[in-house]
Amino acid sequence: LNRNLLGAAWIFDRMADDEIERFVEALKLQLATPGEVVIFDDEEPHSLFIIVSGVVNLTIEINGRTTIIEKLTKGDVFGDVGVILGTNCPYRAVARDYAELYKLEKEDLHRLSHVTSQP
Repeated sequence: LNRNLLGAAWIFDRMADDEIERFVEALKLQLATPGEVVIFDDEEPHSLFIIVSGVVNLTIEINGRTTIIEKLTKGDVFGDVGVILGTNCPYRAVARDYAELYKLEKEDLHRLSHVTSQP
């Protein structure tokens, strides 16, 4: 596990090392294949993802055409807003090529965030 990768992700950047370690234990490595949809649009995501390697495109449909709105690479996080706020994703996250992703389930995020915020 690359500590620098996690520390660079906005969700972990203000945490102390011991706090990050609690989250590390809950991360699962997931491999996405080219063209695989990791998060579907108009659905509430159940996990957030941190890109370890590869590229993930965030796309939306405009007039029946797929448009890439953002290209994400190593260290980028996606699915986070939907998981934190409990809202549907306005985009579809699609692996452009093979991508290694750290996956953090919504339940683990909320449980560990509660523990981390305790005095």
